[in-house]
Amino acid sequence: MQVALRVIVGLLGVVGVLVLLQVWLDPARIAAGLGLVGEGWQGQSALRSEVATLAASAIADAPLRPSEAAVHPVDCGIDVLIHSMAFSREIKNRQLETSRSAYYEALGISAYSLTSLLRAAEPYMENRPGGASAVGLTYLGGSRVVPYYGGGMSTAKAALQIDTGQLAHNLGKKNIRVNLISAGPYASRAARGIGDIQQSIDYAAKRSPLPRGIEPEEVANATVFLCSPLASAITGHTLFVDCGYNVMGV
Repeated sequence: MQVALRVIVGLLGVVGVLVLLQVWLDPARIAAGLGLVGEGWQGQSALRSEVATLAASAIADAPLRPSEAAVHPVDCGIDVLIHSMAFSREIKNRQLETSRSAYYEALGISAYSLTSLLRAAEPYMENRPGGASAVGLTYLGGSRVVPYYGGGMSTAKAALQIDTGQLAHNLGKKNIRVNLISAGPYASRAARGIGDIQQSIDYAAKRSPLPRGIEPEEVANATVFLCSPLASAITGHTLFVDCGYNVMGV
């Protein structure tokens, strides 16, 4: 019998945990990061190895070896893949002060990893019953100037957004959908490392059509929507979950 997995690759922060806990996603069938979680996975060493190999191949851009790839058509398929990988060691630097090495590193980890991950996951995801869905996380800083979002991260998010459209086109024939969520500012673990995130939350809340900050649960719910049959005709799309802040001009 083929096992259907839900895979989250990257930092399993607030949104990842909330997605993991949604009723629609059976916690016993989720692969998180480099290991499997949930009851029933103890002893599933072959599947655990498969998920670890897939995630590692995305990070290192290493192809699956034939011996590693041979087991997956029988043992498991992936219905849902969440890409939650972003990093810049110079994120607090202005663009003018960003080094070439940090710039390239941010692009590779934050943007190209989606391409590498989907290349590794494609054999697991293609032609799944009802289709398969990949969802990544982006930010308004990929299309607007956000002064504190430096170190190449704004460029990385811009690259991630156009790559998502390209990947949606590449994989659509195999019934794999690829979308992004652009969340408004909230005090995630990653965001707290940038600076005074509360100032950004308050700024956006005062100017948004819905005059408040977002809740992490709202991002998780939107992610579940994009992964569900309710979004079966949506691909290559960036869904804003920001109380409407993205539509404002001032």
